[in-house]
Amino acid sequence: MPRRARTSAPPRALGRRAVVAGVLGLGLTGSLSGCRVRVDVGQGLASGSPTRAPVAGEAALLALLDDTRGLATSLRTWPSPLAAPLAAVHTAQAQVLAALLERANVPVPEPTASSPSSSAPITSSTSATRTPLPSPTLTTTAVAAAEAGALAGAANLAMVPPDLAPAVCSVLAQRMAAAWILGGTWPALTPLSTGTWDSGALGEVLAATGGAAYGFDVVAAQGDPATRARAIAAARRLRALEAEQAAAGTVPTAPAVGYVLPFRVTTPALALRLAGVLVTGLENGYGAALPAATAPVAFGDLVRWLAYAVELAHEWGAPISPFPGMVR
Repeated sequence: MPRRARTSAPPRALGRRAVVAGVLGLGLTGSLSGCRVRVDVGQGLASGSPTRAPVAGEAALLALLDDTRGLATSLRTWPSPLAAPLAAVHTAQAQVLAALLERANVPVPEPTASSPSSSAPITSSTSATRTPLPSPTLTTTAVAAAEAGALAGAANLAMVPPDLAPAVCSVLAQRMAAAWILGGTWPALTPLSTGTWDSGALGEVLAATGGAAYGFDVVAAQGDPATRARAIAAARRLRALEAEQAAAGTVPTAPAVGYVLPFRVTTPALALRLAGVLVTGLENGYGAALPAATAPVAFGDLVRWLAYAVELAHEWGAPISPFPGMVR
């Protein structure tokens, strides 16, 4: 079962005077990094039981694995600098998904020597037969559509067992972010309204968003003109996201006024360094809430919010991870 990785303490709230000092970069120390959960494939159960009952969402899980394997293969023929990194991402995802399914006693088909990817939606009725992407002349538009294809099965994938939900949610967030990065538009995700948010998990999400927005204020104050413009835009988008998250449920504590910075920020170079820390911390902070993805409403929200964190991290130069917000 996924477990939390050992991390430093969460951000510490500051008074208003300290907030002003932070914006000016006057030596605040500490951490804006979040917690992460671990992808733990563990040990599988004995297979071959004649009374084995399918796990919840099993057909959608197998379709997601099949689609992920196909993407890993097809992207090798895509003439783009993103082809190799994305193929590596999907190869890692397929390996871990297969191991997680085997641990859940789900019969997993062996990968084929050549498994073309599909742009067909993944649903509970999706079979192992897929419509292949055009090959070998893949286009960016076709790859973006293929990345987004998995989101059509989100409602079924939101019903998977609790020990599979964090990894599946993380994979869908990566797929959604990749579709945006490649296609320039956010793919549609049908709202999942069943269940409620755990207040503690939602509080972690809000703390991560608020800390990142505050940090980007510091980046804007200390960065060069180009960095300042990007940081202001990031902070605005994060505050809009924070308002959406605050409306998603009830949290036990009021949002902090300010946050402790991980190091003193007094130059444009340090401002850029802080931006890198902030986007990583945002992913990790959302990752800390992944165990709450067992409720469909939280599953859907986390797919979107974590996808946004992945896209923001990519915008500031971070590579795309196979399992955003998680460690292996």
